[in-house]
Amino acid sequence: MENPKRRAFIVSFDIHTQSLSVSERCKFFEGLYGRQQVIKRQNKVYAYRRTGLLDMVEHIRIANSAFIVMEQHMKEIEKFFEEWEKKVDVQTIPVILEGEGEEKQKRNRGEVIL
Repeated sequence: MENPKRRAFIVSFDIHTQSLSVSERCKFFEGLYGRQQVIKRQNKVYAYRRTGLLDMVEHIRIANSAFIVMEQHMKEIEKFFEEWEKKVDVQTIPVILEGEGEEKQKRNRGEVIL
């Protein structure tokens, strides 16, 4: 069986907490990770998922501020971080995922299997 290799990037970011207001910080994380919105009305609870960029891009989350994304999605990731370049530092490291890594990425969108 072949062992296909795929080009990917580890993306790690660091927020300048002193230059971000609470609302900007929320906007950044909601834009990247999305959020769950819960509305309570008349004894009923409605839950909605507000998608973020990583909800639309296959990735492996490896820490709160780090994830792996396939090379073909890097333009979208770079565009998002360009909007925050004065308030968020981002580093990217090219890596090669071999065989099983890509399958794990597809099966467990946003989660890491150890």
